[in-house]
Amino acid sequence: MKTRDRILNAALDLFNQSGEQHVTTNHIADEIDISPGNLYYHFRNKEDIIGELFDAYSDRMHDLLTAPDDRVHDPEEVWLLLHLIFETIWQYRFVHTNLVDLTQRIRKIHIQMSHITSELEQMVVQLCKPMVREGIMNASADELQRVATTMSLMSMYWLNYGSISELGKMNEGLMAHGAYQVISTVSPYLNEPWRSHLNHLAESYRFKP
Repeated sequence: MKTRDRILNAALDLFNQSGEQHVTTNHIADEIDISPGNLYYHFRNKEDIIGELFDAYSDRMHDLLTAPDDRVHDPEEVWLLLHLIFETIWQYRFVHTNLVDLTQRIRKIHIQMSHITSELEQMVVQLCKPMVREGIMNASADELQRVATTMSLMSMYWLNYGSISELGKMNEGLMAHGAYQVISTVSPYLNEPWRSHLNHLAESYRFKP
């Protein structure tokens, strides 16, 4: 593996474990046993490393939120989308555990996160509108927009909520429960038998103390 990729992989692991605000370039260099000078040959500073990792996160989210023309419009597709989104958030969780600080410090991240949240809301509406037309859902345009905004808000800040709640340690189980909570905002608008079907799919992800 190239040194540049080793730096990025090590930084992502350390940022996720400790929070990027607590990790220095020296920590990253020590992790892969290279000199700080070697690290600076590839990246000018920590912000450059953060920026490249965020670009990878942003590209992945954009791919998920850009619907192909033949995407199926049903509750299972919404559930799959949320599952993949939460997997990506977990993979790059350092972004979300320090989201306010990062968006205030780095303008590029502020702009890109604004686009991501907007794309997420648009995708939810885009998936739900055909379900309303087909009688799977019963919701007005205003209700769909409120659901989309709530889903976006909960997805972006779920890790922050989880860190101060009684849901247990920050792990993939916490993320699964987050997906369960988010999909629960759609369930009340579904008609039967889709409501029961979606609830059955989501139940295995619910946190059980």
